[in-house]
Amino acid sequence: MLLALLTIKTCAAIIALRLTRLSWRSSLATGIGLAHVGEFAFVLVTIALQADLLAEETAQRFVAVALTSLMLSPLLLHYGLKHTAQIVAAEDDTKRWETSVAVSPSYSLVIGIGPLGGRLASHLETIGHEVCVIDRNPLNLQPFAQEGFHSVTGDAADEETLKRGHVRRATLAIVCVPDDSVSLAVVRLVHRINANCMVMVRCHFQSNESRLMKAGASYVISEESQTGEALIRLLQQRDGETFPSGRG
Repeated sequence: MLLALLTIKTCAAIIALRLTRLSWRSSLATGIGLAHVGEFAFVLVTIALQADLLAEETAQRFVAVALTSLMLSPLLLHYGLKHTAQIVAAEDDTKRWETSVAVSPSYSLVIGIGPLGGRLASHLETIGHEVCVIDRNPLNLQPFAQEGFHSVTGDAADEETLKRGHVRRATLAIVCVPDDSVSLAVVRLVHRINANCMVMVRCHFQSNESRLMKAGASYVISEESQTGEALIRLLQQRDGETFPSGRG
């Protein structure tokens, strides 16, 4: 039952993702990661039991299979996003770069394609940089791949991922991952491979700024310190008056 569940859900996810025009490699990688049973299914089973639509023995079997699939979900996600996507993407990336003859003097990496990373990648592209975007989640990279960005799916703390992103060519790397410890590992690796690359980092905590600078970062922007400075400016602007309504 577990094997049937994983197979059917993977195939269903691949078909659904392909209908959104996602590439086969991204659909396969993400489909494997979505093969487990969702938590809402337990709610449906409970309702079915209460309505006498499902036998108790059948419900117990379902719960056993569902819990096992949830326990396997980290392994499935790891395999789907890291191994499958990287192996297939590596072949496509190699072919694309072997046929490319234009080399931009301003080659930049943007690592971590969330709202901030996406804005930075688009800005760099508009001012003439050749941009490579790197993220663990192929869904985050899909819009950029469709626009012609060089995109790499994988963990940037892995040397092979950075090599597929041609980090040795990069003159600028911007790290926007949400985990400071991961940012630290990425900065160390980028600096070790390409010491001439300027590395800019977004981090959460001010206490990590010095560690990132020692690891090889050229500039570090701390959300904690920036938020504190913005609040202090707001307090200074008050000058005895009431705060203006709205959000900063």
